[in-house]
Amino acid sequence: MALAPSLDHAIEQAWSLRLTEPALARQLAERAMVHPFEADCAQIVLAALHNQAGRPTEALQLASEAEKRLRAEQQVKWPQTKWLARALAQMAGPSADAEQQGRAVPLLKEVLALSRQIQDSEMEGAAYHALGSLLLGHDQPTALGYFESARTIFSHSSNHPALLGSLLLHISAAQTELGEVQRAEESLTLGGQLIEQTGAWLFWPLYVNLRSVQLARQGQLSEARQVVKDAFTRLSQSGERWPSLPGEEPGEPVKLLVQAAARLELSSDCPAQALDWLRHIDDWQETRRELLIELLELRAQAQSELGDEASANATLRRVLDEVRERHAFERRTQLKRLEVLHRTEEAHQQARTAELAAQQLRQHLRVMQTLQDQLSHLSVTDDLTRLHNRRYFLQRGEALLGSGQTLALAFLDIDHFKQINDQLGHAGGDALLRALADLLRAHAAQDDLLVRLGGDEFVLVRPQVSAAELAGEMHALRQAFAAQRWPGLDMTPSLSIGVTTIAGDLMEGLRRADKLMYRAKHSGRNDVQMEE
Repeated sequence: MALAPSLDHAIEQAWSLRLTEPALARQLAERAMVHPFEADCAQIVLAALHNQAGRPTEALQLASEAEKRLRAEQQVKWPQTKWLARALAQMAGPSADAEQQGRAVPLLKEVLALSRQIQDSEMEGAAYHALGSLLLGHDQPTALGYFESARTIFSHSSNHPALLGSLLLHISAAQTELGEVQRAEESLTLGGQLIEQTGAWLFWPLYVNLRSVQLARQGQLSEARQVVKDAFTRLSQSGERWPSLPGEEPGEPVKLLVQAAARLELSSDCPAQALDWLRHIDDWQETRRELLIELLELRAQAQSELGDEASANATLRRVLDEVRERHAFERRTQLKRLEVLHRTEEAHQQARTAELAAQQLRQHLRVMQTLQDQLSHLSVTDDLTRLHNRRYFLQRGEALLGSGQTLALAFLDIDHFKQINDQLGHAGGDALLRALADLLRAHAAQDDLLVRLGGDEFVLVRPQVSAAELAGEMHALRQAFAAQRWPGLDMTPSLSIGVTTIAGDLMEGLRRADKLMYRAKHSGRNDVQMEE
């Protein structure tokens, strides 16, 4: 089945405009839904727009419906093959957790196979880009390898400047993590220029986040804030503006800028300014759940740093509710994803001999297992210390209590950390946080849960022991931490630690341990306090 030239032009134009003029792309797609194949193409364009706007549920529904019908054709040929590859890419989508990301891998592998078959450079490069993005948070060398493959493909064509701009931002992020500062700056500058030239403002928040963090690390906080301010102006000029009427809600790019601004203020020890940026998030009813969780975690951190522990605990309870709802939704949608993977596997088997299919299946399982192991840490690990993060603490703590176990919990806070950070600089402060994380590992038992809550706050949870037993271990850790020496620091680093036991409410137990930690600070710091 082939499209008439005018119809083919209209739907291809909608696809090409999805990144730079999404409103016009939506209009063209909605007008193009005339006969079955054209409707499938239009649904795939709309799925891409939903993904861009932070609505992966709607994107999955539309793309999977189109994919199923395209796959049902007796012989899938161009242009069906082209649109099938596009549908699969939207179904892989911006997956939220490690399990979903693992399921995205075979979809992206099929996108690669189909795009090579029909020589579609756009989708081949996009698939490599997506595979690299899955690994960017924890395996930068491998991610950079995928990104460079995509860059080679995009650089050989002048038809994909917006995609190349987005790719260069991710390359810059990987290069920064690998310490390639000069190359990261070059990639970031070129990526920003391409995005600005093409008007692909969807990617602008990522550029702003990377640029502002870079400036803040160099001590140029006012310049970093100006970058954020200018970004809101640019988005407003492109139609993505802050709501001016009650009940209006900003789009995904504006919300991502708010996240970048709040993160910048927190990293610069300005929690009040961070909280001001986040003051409207409760009014937003259509925020993507994963983004909402991240915004709430930033708010909880800001509230905690301002000493408003009651509000911080209330916000964390909402984070826990959102995490539970996300998991419930993932269970509800798991069957649809498994059906898609089944059809994907059938397509592979039809294209290969039985022996080759078996060999590739074994290889696929090995790759999947490796990626699954790597990605399992993505959403539950603190980037700086490699300890578990606050989200995992909430999930794992509840699971342990739900199994009937009693927990001993130690809440640790570094004394005078702001002064230490001022003297050593952010890099030195980060090194001290990593040193504390290493000490926690050295003093941990096999079943301990080690967590960085945020800032200079850490938690150690040990099942089935008394507070007194854990307090003894914490005294030894406190002494080991105080014995460390740091060039350029005119004080001895020390810890204030509160220890309690929990048998019921996790957040109530954390609150008690926090109070005990502050009692240790008020008693002179460098101390361990436990419930009597």
